[in-house]
Amino acid sequence: MALTEGQLSLDFRHPFVGHLSGYLAIGEAAGADQPSWDEYVDLLTRQWHALLDSPSSADEQLLQEFLECHPSLLPGSDSVDGTSGHLPFPMAVISKPKLPGLSDRQPDFMWIATDSVALYPILIEIETPRKKWFYGDRAEIHSDFTHAQGQLAEWRAWFNRGQNCTGPR
Repeated sequence: MALTEGQLSLDFRHPFVGHLSGYLAIGEAAGADQPSWDEYVDLLTRQWHALLDSPSSADEQLLQEFLECHPSLLPGSDSVDGTSGHLPFPMAVISKPKLPGLSDRQPDFMWIATDSVALYPILIEIETPRKKWFYGDRAEIHSDFTHAQGQLAEWRAWFNRGQNCTGPR
C-alpha cells in the first residue's frame, strides 16, 4: 500500500515502521499500512534531511540517536575497500565501542568488516553539519576538522599496538 504525503512524517523524532527501539522491522509489520521498501527509504531519507536541515542538527547526541535507530545510513559495513561482499561481523554495528586504555574519546560507531582472511574495525566519528572544515574562503583547515582527524589518528595508533590487534594484518 502506498503511503500518502500526509502519512510521510518529516518529523525526525516521529518513529515509523522500520524504526528500531521497540518498533517492528519493516518485514515484520502487519496490516495494509505496511510501507514498501522504497517508501521506507523515502521516509527515512526525508527525515534524515529534515534533521540535518534543522537547528537540532547542532546536537551531536541527537544525530547519534537517530543513526542508532537507522544504522543503514552509516557508511563502512563492507570491508576496508568496500568490495568483500561479506556482511559485517556479527551482523551489527556497535555504538560507542570502548577501546580499553584509550582516552575519553571513543568512536561513535564501529563495524567489524570481514573478508576471507581477516576482521577489520571500521570506526565512524560523526560530526554535526554545523562544524567547519575550513576557515571561510581560505584554504586553512579549521580546528573542528583537525580535532576529528586527531581522533582518527589516536584510534589508528591504538589498533597498531600489539596488545590491541591480533591475527593477520
